[in-house]
Order: sequence, then C-alpha cells, then structure tokens
Amino acid sequence: MKNFSRKEGAPMPTITASNLTQDQIKLDALMVAARANPRLFADLITAASFRKVRPHAFHKLMQHFLFTCFRAHKNVLIQAPPEHAKTSQIIPSLIWILAHDLTRKIGIVSRDKDLAEEHLMRVRKALTSATCASVFPQIVPDYNRSAADQGEWSKQKLYLVGQSAPAFECYSLFGQAEGHRLDTIWLDDCVTRNCLYSEAERRHVASAIFDTFANRLTDNGILLVTNNCWHREDAVHKMAESPSFATLWLGYENVDRMYFRISHPPEGWNEPTEGFLPLWDQWPKERLIKKRDEPGSAWKRLFEGKAISPEDVRFPGRDKWARWNWNDLTPSGKILAFLDPTGGRNAAKGDYGALILVLRRPDGTHDLIDCWVDRRPPEDQIAACFTLHEKWVRLGFHGIHRLEVEMLPKEELWIRKVFEARQEQLRKEGSPYWQLPWDVRHPSEPKDARIERIGPPLIQGWLRFPADLEDRIRDDYQGEHWRRLTEQLEEWPFNDHDDAPDALAGAMTVDQTGGVAIEEDTFAGVGIF
Repeated sequence: MKNFSRKEGAPMPTITASNLTQDQIKLDALMVAARANPRLFADLITAASFRKVRPHAFHKLMQHFLFTCFRAHKNVLIQAPPEHAKTSQIIPSLIWILAHDLTRKIGIVSRDKDLAEEHLMRVRKALTSATCASVFPQIVPDYNRSAADQGEWSKQKLYLVGQSAPAFECYSLFGQAEGHRLDTIWLDDCVTRNCLYSEAERRHVASAIFDTFANRLTDNGILLVTNNCWHREDAVHKMAESPSFATLWLGYENVDRMYFRISHPPEGWNEPTEGFLPLWDQWPKERLIKKRDEPGSAWKRLFEGKAISPEDVRFPGRDKWARWNWNDLTPSGKILAFLDPTGGRNAAKGDYGALILVLRRPDGTHDLIDCWVDRRPPEDQIAACFTLHEKWVRLGFHGIHRLEVEMLPKEELWIRKVFEARQEQLRKEGSPYWQLPWDVRHPSEPKDARIERIGPPLIQGWLRFPADLEDRIRDDYQGEHWRRLTEQLEEWPFNDHDDAPDALAGAMTVDQTGGVAIEEDTFAGVGIF
C-alpha cells in the first residue's frame, strides 16, 4: 500500500538527542523570558493552572495598566463584565510581584468568604504548578506552616519557607480583619447586589473598605479592586471618582463595540485613556445579543457598565413597604394563590417557578402571606401548592380559596396532568388536603405591564408584607424563597429574573368568584400546628 504520510523514498523522521536539546533550549528561554515579562508569565500560568482562556487585547491592556500602577504605588480599580477572565489575570500578576519581593504580604478580600478562599485555592494551585516552579524556583511554599489538620492546607493562609507571616491570606469583608500589615490588598466582588437596594449596606461596605482594610496597608501599599457595576452611589463609584484610584472601565457600547476608559491614570502611563477593542471570541456576537435581549436582563449594568441609581428602580425599597402583624390577619379574608411555572430545569440556570399567596380582605387590600420561589421540576412546583395549602389550613385558615396557574395553551395539557396526578396521589393517601380549586390563566398582556400594576398598591399601602420579613429572609427553611422574592421586586426591572414579581401581580388579580369552591367544613377539626 502506498504511504501517503511522507514522500515516497524519503527517510522516516527520527527523534534524536539534538532535537530534544533544541526543544529544551526553547523551553528554557521561554521560562527565562517569563521572569521578566509578567504578561508572558500570566499566559503560561493560565494555560497550566486555570481554565483555558484565549488571551485578548483587554488582558494585555489590563496587565500593562496594572503593573504601571504598581510601579507608581497607586491604587487600582478594574471594572469589567462577568466571565471576562479578570481573576485568571490577577492571580499570576500577584504571584509575579511576590516572586520579585518574597517579603511582600498580600490579602485577598471578598464580600463572600467562600469566594476569597476559592481565590486562595487557585493561588495555591498556581504556586505549586511545574510552570511556576520552573520560572521562579525561589518561591517555595511552606507546607508545614500552611497546613491545617491532618496535613490539609489551610483555607485562609499560605506561607513561604523562611517567612514568619503568610504571603497570602484571605478575609471576609465583614469578618476578622486584624493582624499584620499588608503590602497589597485585592478586593474582589466586595460590592454586591445587596448594595443595589440598601443605602445602609452601601455605607457598611464603604466603611469596611476605606476604614478597615485601607488602614491595614503599609506606607507604599496599594488596593487592587476588581468588581462588576452595580449602584451609582456605591463604593466602586466612589473609587472611580477619587484621584487616588487609577480606574480601568470596560464595557460594550453595543454588541459590536467593546470600549475601555481610563481615569486618573498612574504616573508613567503614555497609552490612550479611551478607545475601542476587538470583540473577545469567548463572548461571540450571538451570545452578546442573547444576553442583551433576555427579559429582565442586567445587560446595561453588567455589559454596558451603566450602574443603577435610586430613581431608576420602579418600586420603593423594603424599608418603605407597609407591614402586617399576625393580629391583623383575619380568617374572613380569602387566600388567593398564583403559580408562574417554569419548564422544569432544576440546574443552576433558567427561570424560577414562583408561587405567591395573598390574603384578600373584604375591603380589597392584599396581605402577602407566603411564597415559594425556586428552580425545581413541575412536580415539585405543584407539590409546593398543596404544601402551602395544607400549611394555612393547619394555621386556622380556610386554605387556598383559589389557585390560578399561568401557562400558554400548548403547556396546559402537561401541567394539568401533573396537577391531577398529585391530587390523585393525595386522595389515595387519605389526605384531607387534596381538594385544591384551581384554574388556568393564559397570559394576555406583556409581563412588564402586569408587574407595573404592583406599584400603586405597594406605594399606597394597599399591598402589605409581613412585619417579620427580615426574620423570614434569614429563616433556614424558607429564607431563600423570601430573599429571591424581595430581591426581584426591589431590583425590578434590573434583576436578571422577574418571575416572583410577575406571580405577585398575578395573585393580586386572581378572580375569587370563579372555579370550584371548597365546602366550609371540609377541614373541620384539623386544627392548628
């Protein structure tokens, strides 16, 4: 058979010692170059230790900007959309700086302690990689000093051999912040969604950053801040306005144009302070268009870099909501429920299924008494309806007087099957709570128009929330449901999801006159918990 892998008559290639030597020479030269080139070192570490990230013009700009600030001893703020590999570039940069000054002490701070510990784990992975050992053999992690119980590495501290204090240490923004002084503090995602709807939270975060951690810096120490865009009056925007911070701001003017703007550049910066960059191929145009067109998407905030101001939010914050107490509730009211179902994906992505219960009083006011907001399959969403129905019967009320489920005509068959199957199961088990009157509602107007209707009763006090709402949010059993509801309502229309506000609007418009009513004595003698 003819050999098509090489020209006929040509000798087969052979591997010789000289070939290996040439390859080794090239590799050694690459490692030597990385010792002096932080950008090359970052590329090598990223390829060896992190997810595969294709380098982009923004990363080159960020590295150049970052090290210019380090040389000028100036604080740095980098704002860029999520999933643009900021962390994968920052960690090698900090290691490169540490390699040139082994006495340097670096702190990693986040609003969520788990995120700070995750960053330290990635630092440890990079430091112990073969690539880092080849480029900087002087960096030797001290396994004994960094060890916790049974030889496991500490989640909070990482020591180097010969150093009395940890080279890296992670902190929660509101946790224990005492200890040795730090040369560099990396604050990542310290300003979070909580700052959107709470002025007290914005002040609390700013105080922790400027009054606590900034005071732990050495004389030439710097703050390195990476964050997404949230509220126009939060700590990130205070930094962007301050001359003590050099700011690199990245966003999308539209799906075709990625822009960067630099304010208060450090001494020695001779590059442009604004301009446009080519699109990153890891965020192709189709993906950007999808993000932009998603209902309730945070496109403007995250990708255009335009933060939210108080006047942008349609509804008042929870501190202005009217409240009800248990003594206010009366069994003479009617409990009406509305379920906005989702297609059944229970993974980390997708819409939420939302079930809202309101008590409608004879005068027409509404008390929001219960909710269920979660990513669960249809069977669990229907089960939640019966569970809350039983709960309020046991609390001495009549239970859900009427439930409406929103669905498109093509969805009605499968949801009806799921509902009737659950009802039949409870009936066979002898449960007295299987009678739950319900009906289908086909959407007939845009979602935004439905949610807008919440505004007047919410502002005028005709829609009331529990007086113990904050306690409910912290509850171990149902806290996540109440938290999702309040976040989606307070941030509307800027939250990525609006399923709970839509369900609340639906519950307030349930027609309590239609459907099959339950006899008043159906649950006689059941009693309260």
